[in-house]
Amino acid sequence: MESPALRATQGVVEYPYHLWDRGVEGTTMVRVLVNEAGGVDSAMVAESSGAPALDSAAVAGALRMVFEPGRRGGQPVRVWTRMPIHFLKEEAVRLDSPAAGTHVNESRP
Repeated sequence: MESPALRATQGVVEYPYHLWDRGVEGTTMVRVLVNEAGGVDSAMVAESSGAPALDSAAVAGALRMVFEPGRRGGQPVRVWTRMPIHFLKEEAVRLDSPAAGTHVNESRP
């Protein structure tokens, strides 16, 4: 099984300005359902950053992401994956592609 890979990261997640100004940082782990075309069918918080506004921004951004789909035997498959979204004042927002070894489950109807 090949994990999905994030295609483009620029501007998909917005740091909430009121938290940026207050210096609030955190990482939200988002669970994302990537379809066979690389679109996102669903996204939810898997682990909270501790700041609800960061978590909401992470989910909203995840729903706009585009991936190279996961593959099994060379064929695209619909899969769940997890990815961290880091809200850092130094870097604004940093997105990491799902890491090698990230638990990816083929979704079942």
